[in-house]
Amino acid sequence: MLCISLKYFVPLIIFLSVVDGIPIGAKREMVTIYKTFVETITIDATTQNPEVYIPSSTNRRSSSETSRSYSKKSTLMSSSTTVATSLAASKTSHYSTKSSTSKSRSKTSSSPSVPTSIYTKDIPNDAFENTLNEMWDRFWSSENNQWNDDDSICDTNQFSEPVVWDQAVIGKAITNSKNTERIDKTAEAIYKYKNKALGVYSATTAGDDDIYNDDNAQLVWVFVDGYKATGNEKHLEAAKEVMQFLMTQWNSQGKGGVIWKYKADYIASISTVEAALAAIRLYTITSDTDLLKFTEDCMDFMFEYFQDTDKLFFDGLNKNNYDDINKGKLSYTAGCALSTLAYLSKYSSKSNWKSKAIEIGKAAMNQKGALYNGNSIWNNQLKYVHLLYAGYVDLLTLTDWDSEYTDFKLELLRQGSLMIEFLQDPDDKSLYFGSATGATKKMFQKYEVAFKEDNVFEENNDIYCNGNVNKPTKKSLMNNGSAAQILYEVSRIS
Repeated sequence: MLCISLKYFVPLIIFLSVVDGIPIGAKREMVTIYKTFVETITIDATTQNPEVYIPSSTNRRSSSETSRSYSKKSTLMSSSTTVATSLAASKTSHYSTKSSTSKSRSKTSSSPSVPTSIYTKDIPNDAFENTLNEMWDRFWSSENNQWNDDDSICDTNQFSEPVVWDQAVIGKAITNSKNTERIDKTAEAIYKYKNKALGVYSATTAGDDDIYNDDNAQLVWVFVDGYKATGNEKHLEAAKEVMQFLMTQWNSQGKGGVIWKYKADYIASISTVEAALAAIRLYTITSDTDLLKFTEDCMDFMFEYFQDTDKLFFDGLNKNNYDDINKGKLSYTAGCALSTLAYLSKYSSKSNWKSKAIEIGKAAMNQKGALYNGNSIWNNQLKYVHLLYAGYVDLLTLTDWDSEYTDFKLELLRQGSLMIEFLQDPDDKSLYFGSATGATKKMFQKYEVAFKEDNVFEENNDIYCNGNVNKPTKKSLMNNGSAAQILYEVSRIS
């Protein structure tokens, strides 16, 4: 597969692609991707006559970001297109743009070069706490009462507000800690993003109509857990208000599904399943049966319209044409489905939710399936994969132990160990890079030796403060929010 790095807010127009020199199928329809969280994509080897156009402007601090635009992935995706975020262990730099002719090549082997089990170690009991404390020290701005998207280790006094999706990810990590002071501060930081007319949260503090339903569903999780930890009624009311809005985003004019972006046409599996999970988590507090029914309806829709024969889920479809399906598959969709089904197994008697969850769990751990790379590591970037961990752990802790659960647990611990082994910066303990191959030379070489790769290291100055290799490496708020969530989840079963 060809992995192409993207920068924030820079459109990538894809016409055709090459996968490790293999010709791939007829022309695809043009796909425009604007989604903030996409930095690399993987294109299935299904078409021929390759050609890739990559825009020349790749500055992360683009004018779009400066104006706090939070454009997301365009919904102009044809049913013949398979788009998915790529593995952290892809052979391209996290920041640089490479073509198929780069010296840094993707591996095509379906089995690991070395047994990755040799890297499975006991995960320290304090790993979650250490990472979260380090994040608080580096990224929380007391002056602004807000999370800072810029790492303070660079000592530049620069402050950049993160987008609301980042807030949701770090917010969930904070609520996992049960630290009531930090929970209330983080919630107050999120409230600054509120669109007061609609009662939901915009992508930025502009509070406009740039609203993504998947992001808001994740905020419900934060508010629910925040309320449980603090007893602060404000957080519970915020969760109820957002959930009420999300239920209006059900496509009642068609066959169902939750719209991805407010006033848009794309029905995404992730917005549908995350809204379902938000509803069932809120239901555990309110016992509102409308929430339970909404959760059931969402999952029924997921199985009817999005589930592939391998039991994983496609990305989405257009509300005006339910046959026009984007067949990309992502780990976080499977993870949220596992979590939701685990809750339904406990609270709903409508269907055999648990058996469906086990099928998804087995599919997501199929090392020859869509979610693994050639080194037997989950192939989504660090910043996206935490929800898969959460899904498995919810299944293991909310339902009665089943015969498959031991394998699920062992693989979760193995993947968590691999993250610590290859993504944790040895010179900046407790904090993580998004990819070993886009990090320091020391980390790159460790990964290359372990998996017998033959890629050429290219220095990436962007990971250093002020682009100076003699200065400290700076970290990503989003990557480390995800890492913290992963460490929390594995601590629940280790």
